Amino acid sequence: MTGINDISQLTAATAIQSTYAHYIIFGCGIFGLIWGVLQTIEVNKIELKPVKDIVNVADEEEMARDSFFPWTDEACLELMKKVN
Repeated sequence: MTGINDISQLTAATAIQSTYAHYIIFGCGIFGLIWGVLQTIEVNKIELKPVKDIVNVADEEEMARDSFFPWTDEACLELMKKVN
């Protein structure tokens, strides 16, 4: 864009001088779509299992006070599935 002092003189021919720009843009777009599909496939292969002793040991009073949070391993797994 050298030599253009007025924006009204800016045309498509002077703004886009590379003949490869469209191919690069389309190639990056297609690569991004393929990458997203592959990552979705890989994430769906993950199998969630309950983890032993993931919750803290608590007494009845603490469990009653924090009743929103799950207190068993299986309940934690169900909450993780619901959130994710």
